[in-house]
Amino acid sequence: MEPSNAVAHHNLAVALYATGDHAAAMVEYREALRFDPGFAEAHYGLGLALASQGDVDAAIVEYRTTLAHQPDHAMARSSLGQALEAKGDLDGAIREYREAIRLKPDLWMVHNNLGIALKAKGHLDEAIAAYREAIRLQMDNPVPHNNLGIALQVKGDLEGAIIAYRAAFRLQSSPMAGQYGLNLGNALLAKGDADGAIALSHTALRLQPDNSEAYLLLAMALQAKDNLPAAIAAYHEALRLQPNDAIIHANLGTALQQSGDLDGAIGAYRQAITLRADLAMAQYNLGVSCQVAGKHQEAAQAFREFLRLTPKSPENRDKIEQARTRLDKLPR
Repeated sequence: MEPSNAVAHHNLAVALYATGDHAAAMVEYREALRFDPGFAEAHYGLGLALASQGDVDAAIVEYRTTLAHQPDHAMARSSLGQALEAKGDLDGAIREYREAIRLKPDLWMVHNNLGIALKAKGHLDEAIAAYREAIRLQMDNPVPHNNLGIALQVKGDLEGAIIAYRAAFRLQSSPMAGQYGLNLGNALLAKGDADGAIALSHTALRLQPDNSEAYLLLAMALQAKDNLPAAIAAYHEALRLQPNDAIIHANLGTALQQSGDLDGAIGAYRQAITLRADLAMAQYNLGVSCQVAGKHQEAAQAFREFLRLTPKSPENRDKIEQARTRLDKLPR
């Protein structure tokens, strides 16, 4: 009778888990294991339930126990990989994802998760290959298309990223389409297509009216088109939703500076730096605004802080020289 009882408790646990009652599912999984301690599927289900409750360490124990009883359990390998990734063990996660793929090559989500872990390790080419395989296995799923776009954009392939983002945006019909649209919009703006970015920010705002990222994209695109009053208004909307976002304050500062509102710009840069003292460009722009406004002591302090924060690298050489020149021209 014991195996039969174990199966009955396991089946009830599966049903409870499917309804979202994970705590009750854990009770039933444990009952199944009381009758049959070697029941691999019950250990796996218990691991999933524990992970859903945030107990990753206990979930890892259950996944490993599952694999001790059933080494070819591909989904246990995949779930163990996710748990290890959550703990920061990327190498362990990659190892488990690869083993899951060896056991069951057609698991698109495992290829996608492998791509995420590889990208986090900086292995962009391998991540891109993993995302492409996930897409081959499930062409109509927007998730790997979006992740492929992110990896391609990081690699510098803006055209490839835009193609991938367009596919994700086209395939997604839920409010998540707004986020995919923002990724596409940011890539278009980076390519110089401000009008395309504006259109996508409006689409995102129709789907999610309180999306601060959409207002930020809208503001940056409007600023790129020199529509400063509208850009400033959009930055303020973004800050209404995210008042402690240092980047938005810094960007607002540049728009105010360009519009000639030096006092407003100085206030925005100060707020950005208060929130994040390591924003080197906010320090530089604060220095410029203060210099023009005649606030020489504060300008000198900002330029010095910019120079302290900015690594001496070829890409920073010009801006460092500009800061030094401006600092030298300030009254002693």
